[in-house]
Amino acid sequence: SFGSGKIIYYSTDSLNDAHGYFSHVIIGGTSSNAPDDNRGPDISLFLNDENFNNQGITNNSPLILARITDASGINTTGNGIGHDITGIIDGKVSSPLILNDFYETDLNDFRAGTLRYQMKDLSEGWHSLKVKAWDIYNNSSEATITFRVLPSDVLLVARVINYPNPATQKVYFRFEHNRPDETLQVAVNVYDISGRLVASFGQEVFSAGFSSSPLEWDLKDSNGNMVGPGLYPYRIKISDSKGSTAESYGKLSILRQ
Repeated sequence: SFGSGKIIYYSTDSLNDAHGYFSHVIIGGTSSNAPDDNRGPDISLFLNDENFNNQGITNNSPLILARITDASGINTTGNGIGHDITGIIDGKVSSPLILNDFYETDLNDFRAGTLRYQMKDLSEGWHSLKVKAWDIYNNSSEATITFRVLPSDVLLVARVINYPNPATQKVYFRFEHNRPDETLQVAVNVYDISGRLVASFGQEVFSAGFSSSPLEWDLKDSNGNMVGPGLYPYRIKISDSKGSTAESYGKLSILRQ
């Protein structure tokens, strides 16, 4: 029936109990000023951390990480048929992951939150993941990514990119690897088109996920002079704490304005 309601809270951290209540909530009725909302939530979908790129690499137990926002709030009740937050792996719609309990709203903001769910024992090779979420107006949205599970027993480096390309003042290098939560030694060698070494630099890189932080090069050679325009092959070599190494190659273009 229409009238005042009461919400009773209880929580524990295994050592202490806490309780309380809120009695100023009205049950029943409708709002004549409710705004229109015909748009589903915005979903930014990643694996492991927000540096993940679509078609990136991971191990066989990646973390689903999604930022979900909506002006009206996200539906996490699980009471509406088919209105759960779900994850579909490899198109298997008959066995969805029900993810309501793994979504946590931002502090003091019902309009945004983060979904975290640990997958396990995925087979090596390519996979797809689709996450679907609803707002409280029953609008839905989906986000899909593909990724490749690689073995973790052998150090690997993949998807080396440099940007901007062409470069004019500086360039950044990034790569994917299969050593998350580990410090890697990274060495970059840049050559001219004749194969002569132009510049060599390196640094330690740590990343919680499978995508490295960017390495910057100021486009200066080993003598501190700006290199000329042209095409420059490069090699990125990484080493882990056990002494294993892996390398990959790419090319960058340099323009002079």
